[in-house]
Amino acid sequence: MHQPGLFPWWAALLASALVAGCCTRPVPPSPEAAVVSSVPPADTAPPANPVVRAPPPAPPAVPLPRKVVLTTDTHFAAANATLDSPGRAHLAGFVAGARHLAADVVLVIGHADGTERPTEAAARALSQARAEAVKAQLVALGLDASRIYAEGVGHAQPRANQASPERRSRNRRVEIEYTGTQAGTAPAD
Repeated sequence: MHQPGLFPWWAALLASALVAGCCTRPVPPSPEAAVVSSVPPADTAPPANPVVRAPPPAPPAVPLPRKVVLTTDTHFAAANATLDSPGRAHLAGFVAGARHLAADVVLVIGHADGTERPTEAAARALSQARAEAVKAQLVALGLDASRIYAEGVGHAQPRANQASPERRSRNRRVEIEYTGTQAGTAPAD
């Protein structure tokens, strides 16, 4: 308990620390300071020109990768997995347009219309053969085969109904999804 008239011990310790200067040390200047010394010592004349440091150089622009997804598709004749000449030309243009990207993954998904094969298993096999034909063409055009995944889904994902031959032809396709990384530059502040 504190007795009247006596100074607490912790207050005496704090006062002696302040007098000694351990809690009142000046903070050293930061290295980013633009002016080395703006206040001259009292016993010297002020310098004619204060020393000015240049600010540190800006860091170089860092490339920032950007994911890009390109999609296309190509169509096939009924009950056929052979890639025709217009289909090969279409794929060549697609690959040429994707050359600026580093390929991460290329998904090749084959489809069939509902009338080409009597069973889902047969339609899936036909759509897989179509996907493999497109994958082979992409590899021939210079894409890395280890980054290309081909899958046949049969007639499970139609684009159009089966009402007419024209509509069915839109379901005989291979869709390609090319996901790559494009180099960029850091945005300006």
